[in-house]
Amino acid sequence: MRLLKKLLSRRLPDQGSETIRSSEDMRDHEYWKSMFSGAARNISEALPFPVCTIDKHFRYAHFNKAYADVMKTYFSADIHLGTPVLDDFRNEREREGLKEIFQKVLRGETIKTTFTAAPGLAQRILETVFLPVRDENQEITGIASLSTDITDHVRSAEAIERISSRLQLATEAAGIGTWEWDIVRNKLVFDEQMFRLYGWSKGQHTALEVWNAAVHPEDRAAEHEISQRALRGEGTYDAEFRVVWPDGTVRWLKSKGKVIRSDAGQPVIMTGVDYDITEQKLATTKLSQLTRLYAIQVEVAQAMVRIRNRSELFQTICDLMVRQGGFDAAWIGTLDPDTGIIGKETGAGEAIDPWPYPEINIRQGLFRNGLLAQALHSRNMVVNDDIATDKRLREVHETLKLSQFQSIAVVPFGPEGQPARVLNLLAREKRYFMQGMERKLLTELGEDISFALMMMEKDEKISRSTEALRESEAKYRLISENAGDVIWVMDPESGRFTYVNPLYTNSGGTPQRK
Repeated sequence: MRLLKKLLSRRLPDQGSETIRSSEDMRDHEYWKSMFSGAARNISEALPFPVCTIDKHFRYAHFNKAYADVMKTYFSADIHLGTPVLDDFRNEREREGLKEIFQKVLRGETIKTTFTAAPGLAQRILETVFLPVRDENQEITGIASLSTDITDHVRSAEAIERISSRLQLATEAAGIGTWEWDIVRNKLVFDEQMFRLYGWSKGQHTALEVWNAAVHPEDRAAEHEISQRALRGEGTYDAEFRVVWPDGTVRWLKSKGKVIRSDAGQPVIMTGVDYDITEQKLATTKLSQLTRLYAIQVEVAQAMVRIRNRSELFQTICDLMVRQGGFDAAWIGTLDPDTGIIGKETGAGEAIDPWPYPEINIRQGLFRNGLLAQALHSRNMVVNDDIATDKRLREVHETLKLSQFQSIAVVPFGPEGQPARVLNLLAREKRYFMQGMERKLLTELGEDISFALMMMEKDEKISRSTEALRESEAKYRLISENAGDVIWVMDPESGRFTYVNPLYTNSGGTPQRK
Protein backbone atom coordinates (compact mmCIF):
# COMPACT_ATOMS: atom_id res chain seq x y z
CA MET A 1 0.00 0.00 0.00
CA ARG A 2 2.90 2.35 0.71
CA LEU A 3 4.25 1.62 -2.74
CA LEU A 4 0.86 2.45 -4.23
CA LYS A 5 0.75 5.76 -2.35
CA LYS A 6 4.29 6.51 -3.51
CA LEU A 7 3.32 5.91 -7.10
CA LEU A 8 0.23 8.08 -6.72
CA SER A 9 2.46 10.91 -5.52
CA ARG A 10 4.13 11.14 -8.94
CA ARG A 11 3.14 13.85 -11.36
CA LEU A 12 0.42 12.88 -13.82
CA PRO A 13 0.72 13.73 -17.52
CA ASP A 14 -0.76 17.17 -18.15
CA GLN A 15 -2.58 16.28 -21.36
CA GLY A 16 -3.97 19.17 -23.33
CA SER A 17 -6.63 17.50 -25.49
CA GLU A 18 -9.53 15.08 -25.18
CA THR A 19 -7.34 12.18 -26.32
CA ILE A 20 -3.61 11.54 -26.51
CA ARG A 21 -2.56 13.08 -29.81
CA SER A 22 0.59 15.20 -29.48
CA SER A 23 4.08 13.74 -29.20
CA GLU A 24 4.43 15.37 -25.79
CA ASP A 25 1.18 13.75 -24.67
CA MET A 26 2.45 10.44 -25.96
CA ARG A 27 5.70 10.76 -24.02
CA ASP A 28 3.76 11.63 -20.87
CA HIS A 29 1.49 8.70 -21.49
CA GLU A 30 4.41 6.33 -21.96
CA TYR A 31 6.03 7.70 -18.80
CA TRP A 32 2.93 7.10 -16.73
CA LYS A 33 2.59 3.68 -18.30
CA SER A 34 6.14 2.88 -17.25
CA MET A 35 5.35 3.86 -13.67
CA PHE A 36 2.79 1.04 -13.55
CA SER A 37 4.95 -1.62 -15.13
CA GLY A 38 6.71 -4.55 -13.57
CA ALA A 39 6.34 -4.94 -9.80
CA ALA A 40 4.17 -1.85 -9.47
CA ARG A 41 1.75 -3.11 -12.10
CA ASN A 42 1.61 -6.52 -10.44
CA ILE A 43 0.77 -4.87 -7.13
CA SER A 44 -1.87 -2.64 -8.71
CA GLU A 45 -3.47 -5.55 -10.55
CA ALA A 46 -3.42 -7.75 -7.44
CA LEU A 47 -5.35 -5.21 -5.38
CA PRO A 48 -8.87 -6.58 -4.72
CA PHE A 49 -10.47 -3.19 -5.13
CA PRO A 50 -10.72 -0.83 -8.15
CA VAL A 51 -8.01 1.87 -8.44
CA CYS A 52 -7.58 4.54 -11.08
CA THR A 53 -5.83 7.88 -11.55
CA ILE A 54 -7.24 10.82 -13.51
CA ASP A 55 -5.35 13.78 -14.93
CA LYS A 56 -6.28 17.44 -14.49
CA HIS A 57 -8.43 17.31 -17.61
CA PHE A 58 -10.49 14.42 -16.20
CA ARG A 59 -8.96 11.76 -18.43
CA TYR A 60 -7.81 8.28 -17.45
CA ALA A 61 -4.09 8.15 -16.66
CA HIS A 62 -4.06 4.68 -15.14
CA PHE A 63 -6.50 2.01 -13.94
CA ASN A 64 -6.15 -1.58 -12.78
CA LYS A 65 -8.11 -4.57 -14.02
CA ALA A 66 -10.49 -4.45 -11.06
CA TYR A 67 -11.49 -0.91 -12.04
CA ALA A 68 -11.95 -1.84 -15.70
CA ASP A 69 -14.09 -4.82 -14.69
CA VAL A 70 -16.28 -2.65 -12.47
CA MET A 71 -16.84 -0.09 -15.21
CA LYS A 72 -17.62 -2.82 -17.69
CA THR A 73 -19.93 -4.80 -15.41
CA TYR A 74 -21.66 -2.02 -13.52
CA PHE A 75 -21.72 0.82 -16.06
CA SER A 76 -21.34 -1.05 -19.38
CA ALA A 77 -18.31 1.09 -20.22
CA ASP A 78 -15.18 0.02 -22.11
CA ILE A 79 -12.54 2.42 -20.82
CA HIS A 80 -9.18 3.40 -22.33
CA LEU A 81 -6.24 5.47 -21.20
CA GLY A 82 -6.50 9.10 -22.20
CA THR A 83 -10.29 9.06 -22.68
CA PRO A 84 -12.58 11.39 -20.69
CA VAL A 85 -13.90 9.80 -17.49
CA LEU A 86 -17.19 11.69 -17.58
CA ASP A 87 -18.12 10.13 -20.93
CA ASP A 88 -18.60 6.78 -19.18
CA PHE A 89 -21.53 8.12 -17.16
CA ARG A 90 -24.70 8.42 -19.25
CA ASN A 91 -26.81 10.24 -16.70
CA GLU A 92 -26.35 14.01 -17.02
CA ARG A 93 -26.95 14.52 -13.32
CA GLU A 94 -24.28 11.96 -12.45
CA ARG A 95 -21.80 13.60 -14.83
CA GLU A 96 -22.36 17.03 -13.34
CA GLY A 97 -22.07 15.68 -9.83
CA LEU A 98 -18.85 13.85 -10.67
CA LYS A 99 -17.44 16.94 -12.39
CA GLU A 100 -18.10 18.99 -9.27
CA ILE A 101 -16.31 16.36 -7.17
CA PHE A 102 -13.28 16.42 -9.49
CA GLN A 103 -13.09 20.19 -9.25
CA LYS A 104 -13.17 20.07 -5.45
CA VAL A 105 -10.46 17.42 -5.33
CA LEU A 106 -8.23 19.48 -7.61
CA ARG A 107 -8.63 22.26 -5.05
CA GLY A 108 -7.23 19.93 -2.38
CA GLU A 109 -10.31 18.22 -0.91
CA THR A 110 -10.68 14.50 -0.26
CA ILE A 111 -14.22 13.33 -0.97
CA LYS A 112 -16.00 10.07 -0.23
CA THR A 113 -19.19 9.27 -2.09
CA THR A 114 -21.29 6.31 -3.22
CA PHE A 115 -22.49 5.17 -6.62
CA THR A 116 -25.41 2.87 -7.29
CA ALA A 117 -25.29 0.65 -10.33
CA ALA A 118 -27.59 -2.11 -11.49
CA PRO A 119 -25.86 -4.74 -13.65
CA GLY A 120 -28.78 -6.84 -14.85
CA LEU A 121 -31.25 -6.96 -12.00
CA ALA A 122 -28.70 -7.03 -9.16
CA GLN A 123 -28.18 -3.55 -7.75
CA ARG A 124 -24.68 -2.89 -6.42
CA ILE A 125 -23.37 -0.05 -4.27
CA LEU A 126 -19.85 1.32 -4.64
CA GLU A 127 -18.13 3.53 -2.08
CA THR A 128 -15.47 5.64 -3.75
CA VAL A 129 -12.81 7.93 -2.27
CA PHE A 130 -11.37 10.68 -4.49
CA LEU A 131 -8.16 12.30 -3.27
CA PRO A 132 -5.66 14.68 -4.83
CA VAL A 133 -2.41 13.39 -6.33
CA ARG A 134 0.58 15.62 -5.59
CA ASP A 135 4.05 15.81 -7.08
CA GLU A 136 7.37 16.29 -5.27
CA ASN A 137 6.54 19.97 -4.78
CA GLN A 138 3.15 19.13 -3.30
CA GLU A 139 1.38 20.57 -6.32
CA ILE A 140 -1.84 18.83 -7.29
CA THR A 141 -1.39 17.08 -10.62
CA GLY A 142 -4.40 14.84 -10.77
CA ILE A 143 -6.94 12.70 -8.93
CA ALA A 144 -6.74 9.22 -7.42
CA SER A 145 -9.85 7.08 -7.11
CA LEU A 146 -10.19 4.03 -4.84
CA SER A 147 -13.48 2.12 -4.81
CA THR A 148 -14.99 -0.61 -2.68
CA ASP A 149 -18.12 -2.63 -3.31
CA ILE A 150 -20.05 -2.11 -0.07
CA THR A 151 -23.23 -3.80 -1.23
CA ASP A 152 -22.88 -6.67 1.22
CA HIS A 153 -22.16 -4.34 4.13
CA VAL A 154 -25.20 -2.24 3.22
CA ARG A 155 -27.29 -5.39 2.97
CA SER A 156 -26.08 -6.36 6.46
CA ALA A 157 -27.22 -3.00 7.81
CA GLU A 158 -30.52 -3.41 5.97
CA ALA A 159 -30.94 -6.86 7.48
CA ILE A 160 -30.57 -5.37 10.94
CA GLU A 161 -33.04 -2.63 9.97
CA ARG A 162 -35.51 -5.26 8.78
CA ILE A 163 -35.24 -7.03 12.11
CA SER A 164 -35.90 -3.72 13.90
CA SER A 165 -38.86 -3.06 11.62
CA ARG A 166 -40.28 -6.48 12.37
CA LEU A 167 -40.05 -5.68 16.07
CA GLN A 168 -41.93 -2.42 15.50
CA LEU A 169 -44.58 -4.18 13.45
CA ALA A 170 -44.87 -6.80 16.15
CA THR A 171 -45.49 -4.09 18.74
CA GLU A 172 -48.21 -2.59 16.55
CA ALA A 173 -49.60 -6.05 15.91
CA ALA A 174 -49.78 -6.54 19.68
CA GLY A 175 -52.60 -3.99 19.61
CA ILE A 176 -51.33 -1.43 22.11
CA GLY A 177 -53.54 1.65 22.43
CA THR A 178 -52.73 4.96 24.11
CA TRP A 179 -55.00 7.20 26.12
CA GLU A 180 -54.96 10.42 28.13
CA TRP A 181 -57.32 11.50 30.88
CA ASP A 182 -57.55 15.24 31.50
CA ILE A 183 -58.51 15.07 35.15
CA VAL A 184 -59.31 18.79 35.49
CA ARG A 185 -61.74 18.83 32.52
CA ASN A 186 -62.75 15.19 33.02
CA LYS A 187 -62.01 14.52 29.34
CA LEU A 188 -60.76 11.23 27.92
CA VAL A 189 -58.77 11.05 24.66
CA PHE A 190 -58.23 7.76 22.77
CA ASP A 191 -56.06 6.83 19.83
CA GLU A 192 -57.41 4.61 17.02
CA GLN A 193 -56.28 1.37 18.65
CA MET A 194 -58.13 2.22 21.85
CA PHE A 195 -61.42 2.40 19.94
CA ARG A 196 -60.73 -1.06 18.54
CA LEU A 197 -59.87 -2.44 21.99
CA TYR A 198 -63.28 -1.35 23.28
CA GLY A 199 -65.17 -2.39 20.15
CA TRP A 200 -66.21 1.19 19.48
CA SER A 201 -66.48 3.12 16.24
CA LYS A 202 -63.75 5.67 15.67
CA GLY A 203 -64.74 9.07 16.98
CA GLN A 204 -67.36 7.71 19.38
CA HIS A 205 -67.98 9.85 22.47
CA THR A 206 -65.41 8.92 25.14
CA ALA A 207 -66.61 10.65 28.29
CA LEU A 208 -65.36 9.02 31.48
CA GLU A 209 -68.88 7.78 32.25
CA VAL A 210 -69.06 6.03 28.87
CA TRP A 211 -65.72 4.36 29.44
CA ASN A 212 -66.70 3.28 32.98
CA ALA A 213 -69.88 1.69 31.64
CA ALA A 214 -67.79 -0.42 29.23
CA VAL A 215 -65.80 -1.99 32.10
CA HIS A 216 -67.25 -5.32 33.19
CA PRO A 217 -69.51 -4.79 36.21
CA GLU A 218 -67.53 -7.29 38.29
CA ASP A 219 -64.27 -5.40 37.70
CA ARG A 220 -65.37 -1.78 38.12
CA ALA A 221 -64.80 -1.54 41.87
CA ALA A 222 -61.27 -3.00 41.72
CA GLU A 223 -60.29 -0.76 38.79
CA HIS A 224 -61.73 2.30 40.55
CA GLU A 225 -59.74 1.57 43.71
CA ILE A 226 -56.47 1.19 41.74
CA SER A 227 -57.02 4.50 39.92
CA GLN A 228 -57.86 6.34 43.15
CA ARG A 229 -54.73 5.03 44.86
CA ALA A 230 -52.67 6.28 41.90
CA LEU A 231 -54.29 9.71 42.11
CA ARG A 232 -53.51 9.89 45.84
CA GLY A 233 -49.89 9.01 45.10
CA GLU A 234 -50.09 5.70 46.92
CA GLY A 235 -49.05 3.61 43.94
CA THR A 236 -48.98 3.38 40.15
CA TYR A 237 -51.95 2.78 37.93
CA ASP A 238 -51.60 -0.87 36.86
CA ALA A 239 -54.88 -2.68 36.32
CA GLU A 240 -56.29 -5.71 34.57
CA PHE A 241 -60.00 -5.77 33.82
CA ARG A 242 -62.58 -7.04 31.41
CA VAL A 243 -64.46 -4.83 28.96
CA VAL A 244 -67.79 -5.61 27.34
CA TRP A 245 -68.09 -4.66 23.68
CA PRO A 246 -71.37 -3.32 22.29
CA ASP A 247 -72.01 -6.73 20.66
CA GLY A 248 -71.50 -8.52 23.98
CA THR A 249 -67.94 -9.74 23.36
CA VAL A 250 -65.83 -9.81 26.51
CA ARG A 251 -62.10 -9.10 26.34
CA TRP A 252 -59.40 -8.77 28.97
CA LEU A 253 -57.34 -5.56 28.92
CA LYS A 254 -54.17 -4.57 30.71
CA SER A 255 -54.05 -0.85 31.53
CA LYS A 256 -51.03 1.04 32.83
CA GLY A 257 -50.87 4.76 33.47
CA LYS A 258 -48.85 7.57 34.96
CA VAL A 259 -50.16 10.57 36.88
CA ILE A 260 -48.77 14.01 35.98
CA ARG A 261 -49.04 16.55 38.78
CA SER A 262 -49.03 20.33 39.03
CA ASP A 263 -46.38 22.28 40.91
CA ALA A 264 -48.70 22.15 43.88
CA GLY A 265 -48.76 18.36 43.72
CA GLN A 266 -52.31 18.05 42.44
CA PRO A 267 -53.07 15.39 39.76
CA VAL A 268 -53.88 17.09 36.45
CA ILE A 269 -53.36 14.42 33.77
CA MET A 270 -53.12 10.66 33.68
CA THR A 271 -51.69 9.12 30.53
CA GLY A 272 -51.26 5.49 29.74
CA VAL A 273 -51.66 2.48 27.48
CA ASP A 274 -54.13 -0.38 27.13
CA TYR A 275 -53.65 -3.67 25.39
CA ASP A 276 -55.59 -6.88 25.00
CA ILE A 277 -54.41 -9.70 27.29
CA THR A 278 -57.18 -12.17 26.56
CA GLU A 279 -54.82 -14.65 25.02
CA GLN A 280 -52.17 -13.91 27.64
CA LYS A 281 -54.60 -14.92 30.33
CA LEU A 282 -54.77 -18.28 28.61
CA ALA A 283 -51.08 -18.57 27.78
CA THR A 284 -48.87 -16.18 29.76
CA THR A 285 -45.89 -18.45 29.38
CA LYS A 286 -46.19 -18.48 25.60
CA LEU A 287 -46.20 -14.70 25.39
CA SER A 288 -43.12 -14.56 27.58
CA GLN A 289 -41.42 -17.00 25.23
CA LEU A 290 -42.26 -14.88 22.19
CA THR A 291 -40.89 -11.76 23.87
CA ARG A 292 -37.66 -13.56 24.64
CA LEU A 293 -37.38 -14.75 21.05
CA TYR A 294 -37.78 -11.20 19.75
CA ALA A 295 -35.04 -10.04 22.11
CA ILE A 296 -32.80 -12.93 21.07
CA GLN A 297 -33.31 -12.10 17.41
CA VAL A 298 -32.02 -8.59 18.01
CA GLU A 299 -29.08 -9.80 20.12
CA VAL A 300 -28.17 -12.43 17.54
CA ALA A 301 -28.29 -9.76 14.82
CA GLN A 302 -25.97 -7.57 16.89
CA ALA A 303 -23.67 -10.53 17.52
CA MET A 304 -23.54 -11.27 13.79
CA VAL A 305 -22.29 -7.75 13.14
CA ARG A 306 -19.81 -7.81 16.03
CA ILE A 307 -18.44 -11.38 15.87
CA ARG A 308 -16.40 -12.50 12.87
CA ASN A 309 -15.51 -15.99 14.11
CA ARG A 310 -17.88 -18.89 13.39
CA SER A 311 -17.23 -20.88 16.56
CA GLU A 312 -17.66 -17.81 18.76
CA LEU A 313 -20.88 -16.84 16.95
CA PHE A 314 -22.32 -20.36 17.28
CA GLN A 315 -21.50 -20.50 20.99
CA THR A 316 -23.06 -17.06 21.52
CA ILE A 317 -26.26 -18.18 19.77
CA CYS A 318 -26.53 -21.34 21.90
CA ASP A 319 -25.87 -19.39 25.10
CA LEU A 320 -28.55 -16.84 24.19
CA MET A 321 -31.07 -19.57 23.45
CA VAL A 322 -30.59 -21.14 26.88
CA ARG A 323 -29.91 -18.07 29.00
CA GLN A 324 -32.55 -15.72 27.54
CA GLY A 325 -34.70 -17.87 25.27
CA GLY A 326 -35.85 -20.20 28.02
CA PHE A 327 -34.83 -23.38 26.19
CA ASP A 328 -33.40 -26.17 28.31
CA ALA A 329 -30.73 -27.10 25.76
CA ALA A 330 -29.38 -25.83 22.45
CA TRP A 331 -26.67 -27.23 20.19
CA ILE A 332 -25.38 -26.71 16.67
CA GLY A 333 -24.20 -29.55 14.44
CA THR A 334 -22.53 -29.69 11.03
CA LEU A 335 -23.31 -32.29 8.38
CA ASP A 336 -20.43 -34.15 6.74
CA PRO A 337 -21.73 -34.50 3.16
CA ASP A 338 -19.49 -37.52 2.50
CA THR A 339 -20.50 -39.65 5.50
CA GLY A 340 -23.91 -38.24 6.44
CA ILE A 341 -22.71 -37.82 10.02
CA ILE A 342 -23.72 -34.73 11.99
CA GLY A 343 -20.97 -33.61 14.32
CA LYS A 344 -21.65 -31.34 17.28
CA GLU A 345 -19.81 -28.01 17.00
CA THR A 346 -20.99 -26.37 20.19
CA GLY A 347 -23.89 -26.23 22.61
CA ALA A 348 -25.31 -25.00 25.89
CA GLY A 349 -27.72 -26.23 28.55
CA GLU A 350 -28.61 -29.65 29.87
CA ALA A 351 -27.32 -32.98 28.54
CA ILE A 352 -24.92 -31.28 26.13
CA ASP A 353 -21.47 -31.30 27.71
CA PRO A 354 -20.07 -33.89 27.89
CA TRP A 355 -21.80 -35.07 24.71
CA PRO A 356 -23.89 -38.11 25.77
CA TYR A 357 -25.32 -39.24 22.45
CA PRO A 358 -24.15 -41.86 19.95
CA GLU A 359 -23.08 -41.01 16.41
CA ILE A 360 -25.85 -39.22 14.49
CA ASN A 361 -25.97 -40.48 10.89
CA ILE A 362 -28.90 -39.28 8.79
CA ARG A 363 -28.29 -41.91 6.10
CA GLN A 364 -28.46 -45.05 8.17
CA GLY A 365 -29.29 -46.37 11.59
CA LEU A 366 -31.40 -44.82 14.29
CA PHE A 367 -31.48 -41.27 12.87
CA ARG A 368 -32.04 -41.91 9.17
CA ASN A 369 -35.70 -40.83 9.36
CA GLY A 370 -35.33 -38.50 12.33
CA LEU A 371 -36.08 -34.83 12.67
CA LEU A 372 -32.52 -33.78 11.79
CA ALA A 373 -32.67 -35.75 8.55
CA GLN A 374 -36.06 -34.25 7.69
CA ALA A 375 -34.85 -30.71 8.35
CA LEU A 376 -31.67 -31.08 6.31
CA HIS A 377 -33.39 -32.80 3.38
CA SER A 378 -36.24 -30.28 3.20
CA ARG A 379 -34.15 -27.23 4.24
CA ASN A 380 -37.13 -26.26 6.43
CA MET A 381 -37.54 -26.10 10.19
CA VAL A 382 -39.00 -29.26 11.74
CA VAL A 383 -40.80 -29.25 15.09
CA ASN A 384 -42.12 -31.92 17.40
CA ASP A 385 -44.09 -30.78 20.44
CA ASP A 386 -44.55 -34.18 22.08
CA ILE A 387 -41.55 -36.42 21.53
CA ALA A 388 -42.68 -39.18 23.90
CA THR A 389 -45.92 -39.92 22.03
CA ASP A 390 -44.51 -39.66 18.49
CA LYS A 391 -44.22 -43.21 17.16
CA ARG A 392 -41.55 -42.15 14.68
CA LEU A 393 -39.30 -40.97 17.52
CA ARG A 394 -40.10 -43.55 20.17
CA GLU A 395 -37.00 -45.62 19.44
CA VAL A 396 -34.78 -42.54 19.49
CA HIS A 397 -36.44 -41.29 22.66
CA GLU A 398 -35.97 -44.56 24.52
CA THR A 399 -32.43 -45.19 23.27
CA LEU A 400 -31.17 -41.73 24.15
CA LYS A 401 -33.18 -41.57 27.38
CA LEU A 402 -34.48 -38.13 26.53
CA SER A 403 -37.33 -38.29 29.00
CA GLN A 404 -36.44 -34.85 30.36
CA PHE A 405 -37.18 -33.28 26.94
CA GLN A 406 -40.69 -33.15 25.52
CA SER A 407 -40.36 -30.66 22.60
CA ILE A 408 -37.70 -30.13 19.97
CA ALA A 409 -37.18 -27.74 17.06
CA VAL A 410 -34.55 -28.31 14.38
CA VAL A 411 -33.62 -25.18 12.40
CA PRO A 412 -31.45 -25.82 9.31
CA PHE A 413 -29.14 -23.07 8.10
CA GLY A 414 -26.09 -22.43 5.95
CA PRO A 415 -25.63 -20.56 2.65
CA GLU A 416 -25.07 -22.29 -0.66
CA GLY A 417 -21.58 -23.67 -1.02
CA GLN A 418 -21.04 -24.14 2.72
CA PRO A 419 -21.69 -27.21 4.91
CA ALA A 420 -25.30 -27.65 6.01
CA ARG A 421 -25.83 -27.05 9.71
CA VAL A 422 -28.68 -27.42 12.21
CA LEU A 423 -29.62 -25.48 15.33
CA ASN A 424 -31.36 -27.86 17.77
CA LEU A 425 -33.56 -26.44 20.53
CA LEU A 426 -34.98 -28.67 23.27
CA ALA A 427 -37.50 -28.00 26.03
CA ARG A 428 -38.99 -30.02 28.89
CA GLU A 429 -42.44 -28.55 28.26
CA LYS A 430 -44.86 -30.14 25.79
CA ARG A 431 -46.27 -28.09 22.92
CA TYR A 432 -43.46 -25.58 23.37
CA PHE A 433 -43.39 -24.54 19.71
CA MET A 434 -47.11 -24.53 18.88
CA GLN A 435 -47.48 -20.85 18.03
CA GLY A 436 -46.99 -19.90 14.39
CA MET A 437 -45.13 -16.71 15.33
CA GLU A 438 -42.54 -18.69 17.27
CA ARG A 439 -41.86 -20.90 14.30
CA LYS A 440 -41.70 -17.91 11.98
CA LEU A 441 -39.13 -16.18 14.21
CA LEU A 442 -36.97 -19.29 14.42
CA THR A 443 -37.09 -19.70 10.64
CA GLU A 444 -36.03 -16.07 10.21
CA LEU A 445 -33.25 -16.64 12.73
CA GLY A 446 -31.91 -19.48 10.58
CA GLU A 447 -32.01 -17.21 7.53
CA ASP A 448 -30.16 -14.45 9.42
CA ILE A 449 -27.43 -16.87 10.57
CA SER A 450 -27.02 -18.12 6.98
CA PHE A 451 -26.58 -14.54 5.81
CA ALA A 452 -23.98 -13.90 8.53
CA LEU A 453 -21.97 -16.98 7.47
CA MET A 454 -22.00 -15.82 3.87
CA MET A 455 -20.67 -12.42 4.94
CA MET A 456 -17.96 -14.05 7.05
CA GLU A 457 -16.78 -16.13 4.11
CA LYS A 458 -16.55 -13.04 1.89
CA ASP A 459 -14.66 -11.10 4.55
CA GLU A 460 -12.26 -14.02 5.01
CA LYS A 461 -11.57 -14.15 1.26
CA ILE A 462 -10.80 -10.44 1.19
CA SER A 463 -8.59 -10.77 4.28
CA ARG A 464 -6.68 -13.71 2.77
CA SER A 465 -6.13 -11.84 -0.49
CA THR A 466 -4.89 -8.75 1.33
CA GLU A 467 -2.55 -10.76 3.56
CA ALA A 468 -1.19 -12.70 0.58
CA LEU A 469 -0.46 -9.43 -1.20
CA ARG A 470 1.40 -8.04 1.81
CA GLU A 471 3.44 -11.21 2.20
CA SER A 472 4.28 -11.30 -1.50
CA GLU A 473 5.48 -7.70 -1.52
CA ALA A 474 7.52 -8.21 1.65
CA LYS A 475 9.16 -11.38 0.35
CA TYR A 476 9.97 -9.75 -2.98
CA ARG A 477 11.67 -6.78 -1.33
CA LEU A 478 13.48 -8.94 1.22
CA ILE A 479 14.89 -11.25 -1.45
CA SER A 480 15.84 -8.53 -3.92
CA GLU A 481 17.40 -6.18 -1.38
CA ASN A 482 19.47 -8.91 0.26
CA ALA A 483 20.39 -10.86 -2.83
CA GLY A 484 24.03 -11.28 -3.71
CA ASP A 485 23.27 -10.60 -7.34
CA VAL A 486 22.31 -7.51 -9.22
CA ILE A 487 18.56 -7.42 -9.81
CA TRP A 488 16.81 -5.00 -12.08
CA VAL A 489 13.52 -4.79 -13.94
CA MET A 490 13.16 -2.93 -17.24
CA ASP A 491 10.10 -1.99 -19.26
CA PRO A 492 10.82 -3.50 -22.70
CA GLU A 493 8.71 -0.92 -24.50
CA SER A 494 10.25 2.23 -23.07
CA GLY A 495 13.66 0.86 -22.11
CA ARG A 496 13.31 2.44 -18.68
CA PHE A 497 14.29 0.79 -15.42
CA THR A 498 11.26 0.22 -13.23
CA TYR A 499 13.20 -1.34 -10.33
CA VAL A 500 16.85 -1.91 -9.32
CA ASN A 501 18.07 -3.39 -6.05
CA PRO A 502 20.64 -1.65 -3.80
CA LEU A 503 23.49 -3.87 -5.06
CA TYR A 504 22.94 -2.59 -8.60
CA THR A 505 23.05 1.03 -7.42
CA ASN A 506 26.10 0.44 -5.22
CA SER A 507 27.95 -1.21 -8.09
CA GLY A 508 27.78 1.98 -10.12
CA GLY A 509 24.67 1.25 -12.13
CA THR A 510 21.98 3.71 -12.97
CA PRO A 511 20.24 4.71 -9.73
CA GLN A 512 16.67 3.63 -9.14
CA ARG A 513 14.25 6.21 -10.46
CA LYS A 514 12.31 7.97 -7.70
